[in-house]
Amino acid sequence: MAAVMKLDTLGYAARMFSRRLLDEQFQQLLLLQDGREENLVAKIVTLFCQEAERIIGELSMQLDKPCVNFEEVAAFADKLEGSSACVGAQRVKDCNIQLHEICQWRSRDMCLKILAALRAAFYDLRGMFKAMLQGM
Repeated sequence: MAAVMKLDTLGYAARMFSRRLLDEQFQQLLLLQDGREENLVAKIVTLFCQEAERIIGELSMQLDKPCVNFEEVAAFADKLEGSSACVGAQRVKDCNIQLHEICQWRSRDMCLKILAALRAAFYDLRGMFKAMLQGM
């Protein structure tokens, strides 16, 4: 049974790699999971998803303000970039890098476009993670 679940997990991971949702860091995360801590990946992925959702909400609130504090937006983007890099969330990380760069231009409209792409990448990844975790 455990071997079947592991194959399912690897199958989901392979699909996420092919869609560039994940990078090699996630492979490293899978390698860390051993018999002593069977739910390690599930715990890390769940924490990432919770934190990412919170930060995306903060980014939305910051960009909805009439006077945007681009330093604050960039700080949230940096934080989410770091979390994304830890789990190997490639597309989410890439969007955060773009958002940080756009903050230097102080373009609210461009930031909102990148935020929409970030949100789409995150929800796509989160959906795949949920399906994967159900098979673990």
